[in-house]
Amino acid sequence: MYRFMVNCRKLPKHRDNGPLKMPELDASFEHLLKLAQGESYPEEIKKLQGNKPVQKTSKIINLNPFLDERGLIRVGGRLVNSSFDFDKKHPIILAGKHQFTRLLLESEHVRLLHCGPQLLIANILEVSEKARNLGLILDSTLRFREQVSKHIQRAYVGLRLLYPHRSYLTTDTKKCFVKA
Repeated sequence: MYRFMVNCRKLPKHRDNGPLKMPELDASFEHLLKLAQGESYPEEIKKLQGNKPVQKTSKIINLNPFLDERGLIRVGGRLVNSSFDFDKKHPIILAGKHQFTRLLLESEHVRLLHCGPQLLIANILEVSEKARNLGLILDSTLRFREQVSKHIQRAYVGLRLLYPHRSYLTTDTKKCFVKA
């Protein structure tokens, strides 16, 4: 879809065709991040664009948010003095209950073959190829681990509905699956 939008602005002889390239995928993912943040935090974005502090009633005030050069809201704080790279020092903020966040969690959960919460969290925060090590953080209204556990519990319920005759999907399995 992102390529279509870009191609609409170009002359026909300069349009891109063929398989998607990595820069296009990265740009489309960044565009989706901006859309999700724009829907979740419109007031905060206006304030930050005007170089004003975020309102004290904001859900993300405790994260010391700022806008990076690409226009994404990131976490500020003491890690600015650390030796980590920029994306690890200043993770991107996503709303925990936004549909994009849920889809991101779901796609990574499936890609990692229905892994447990710890691996899913580590993958999203640290080594996700899709996020290109952008680092993601959910806002303070939703605990990240709880969101991941709820998603895994929903996946387990789906398995029980699809395969009710399977004896290995017991309560003990569910406990191990969710607490992993």
